Amino acid sequence: MRTILTAAIVTTGTLAVIAAPVVPAQATSDVVVQQIERRAHPLRSVEPGGPAGDLRPFGRMVDDATVVGVGEATHGSHEFFALKDRVLRYLVRAKGFRTFALEAPWSTGLKLDHYVQTGEGDPHAIMRAEFVRPYRFWNTEEYVDLVEWMRAWNLRHPGDRVRFVGADLGYAGPNVLDAVEEYAGSRDAALADRIARLYADLRPAPGQTPEEQMAGYIDLPQGDRDQLAADARTAYTLLAAAGPGADHTAYTWALRHAEAVMQTAMLYAYDMATEFAESMRYRDEQMAKNLLWWREVVGDRVLYSAHDNHVTRVSSQPDLFPETVGGVLNRALGAGYLPVGTSFEHGSFNAYDGEFGGRLGVFAIEGAAPGSNEETFDRVRYDDYLVDLRRVGPAARAWTAGSRPSNLVGLVWPDAPLETALATSYDVVVHFDEVRASDLR
Repeated sequence: MRTILTAAIVTTGTLAVIAAPVVPAQATSDVVVQQIERRAHPLRSVEPGGPAGDLRPFGRMVDDATVVGVGEATHGSHEFFALKDRVLRYLVRAKGFRTFALEAPWSTGLKLDHYVQTGEGDPHAIMRAEFVRPYRFWNTEEYVDLVEWMRAWNLRHPGDRVRFVGADLGYAGPNVLDAVEEYAGSRDAALADRIARLYADLRPAPGQTPEEQMAGYIDLPQGDRDQLAADARTAYTLLAAAGPGADHTAYTWALRHAEAVMQTAMLYAYDMATEFAESMRYRDEQMAKNLLWWREVVGDRVLYSAHDNHVTRVSSQPDLFPETVGGVLNRALGAGYLPVGTSFEHGSFNAYDGEFGGRLGVFAIEGAAPGSNEETFDRVRYDDYLVDLRRVGPAARAWTAGSRPSNLVGLVWPDAPLETALATSYDVVVHFDEVRASDLR
């Protein structure tokens, strides 16, 4: 569902159902809906801009959390992306958040952050070149609007800037390799030469695009991928052993860049035929580590954007995805992490047809399945709303403890609903009656 490496995903694995109080089924459902509705806060609009009074309840839900993970039930629906833009603007203005983190490569995030900080570069060209393969769904008008708003904020507030970071590890571009080598060169010529030789085969071939490099990496023999991982690990170890020198800040960032290169190489070294679950555990653990590094070093409060199955505390597919970013963040930050899931009753989305890398198309779900989480959420009288699951009544709390089907669409469609226990997964859910496909560029 969430893989960046394989061609198709098998959705198996469920969570045990926790029984609700024994009362007549229809009565229980009515009480649950009523209790959710009492705590539901309708959204004026999903679109960014305009008054933000309807988001004040969300601000109270955020409270003092330092990382807020906002999910998306599909990787390709406008409402989820627009919501994140609107929520980012609110959190920046009202709650002091200063970083937007995306499920995207570290090296791509550096380029977009450079644009957000300086105005140099072309975000359209960056997204077109590097939001490819599993990241194709981020090359949208919605994300261009978000990045342009961040740039506009920094122009108006040069002393109070916002930042963009990519937390994922699916690609290590030449810019991050260059940054490590340039720092090594400032310290010691021999160190720089050694790292340059270790990085030689990690660089793209002449004229090779990021898309071609990502695809080519997967096709390498296992032994070659193992060697690339070993080379990246050696480069990181050499830099770590050199110590901080006179400029501790420059060293801290160079070591982080070297770690990003190592993370990518080590991810691709997994054998997807036999080590898929281990590779996905590694991926989510490292994404969480990247976010925690940012919190510690940069110090910003962070809005983290990813699929629902990354921001959740508990995986809906533990046999394939045994760890989640949200699970690691929850253990590290406790109440400092707020996971926000999303839900929709019906609507359309972009996805690959049948298998990863297949035809990219628009697909639709016509309505909530009987017995699903979405079916109950849609009985609330508001079309679009948010609800704090921690504050609903006892019948609703018991209902959220049960595991039920949810529409969680990853890269590929068709895909089977996943069993999700809301109470252990999220603190807050944002439900939409209808969604539409995002505006791919």
